[in-house]
Amino acid sequence: ACASFSSAIERLKAEYIDSGQVRLVFFDLPLRQHANAIPAAEAARCAEDQDAWWGMHKALFENQSDWSGADNPDEIFLGYAQSQGLDTRRFERCMNGDIHRDEIEESRNLARDLRITSTPTVLVDNIPLTRTNWAQLSAVVDRELSQEAEGAAQ
Repeated sequence: ACASFSSAIERLKAEYIDSGQVRLVFFDLPLRQHANAIPAAEAARCAEDQDAWWGMHKALFENQSDWSGADNPDEIFLGYAQSQGLDTRRFERCMNGDIHRDEIEESRNLARDLRITSTPTVLVDNIPLTRTNWAQLSAVVDRELSQEAEGAAQ
């Protein structure tokens, strides 16, 4: 479900985020049934340390079937980092050091406190989407932006 929704996130970035109209706040919710969810979250955060979150995010979701059941996903993630031109020694140190483990756990705890139990869960101005697809996402974003513009004009 997350992999299929990732294309909507890419489109959101291109149409709204890059222009500064909206801001994306992404929380990790590594589900326990996905053995490599925590290493994947760490890979994204380690890439973010080198300003490459978007590229790693895209690689993770486009290639999810390659790493999701792997015995050692770190080698696969290192390959993604290398293909994106990251400093691989820095990336590897980050992955091996569990530098972001506490942040990931805090994110998971916040989701639990908010009673979020599945992914992807998408909120636009605290409005939960009932379907995680581009049509609903863009419609809610457009509505909220127009309401914000009307409020600012008054």
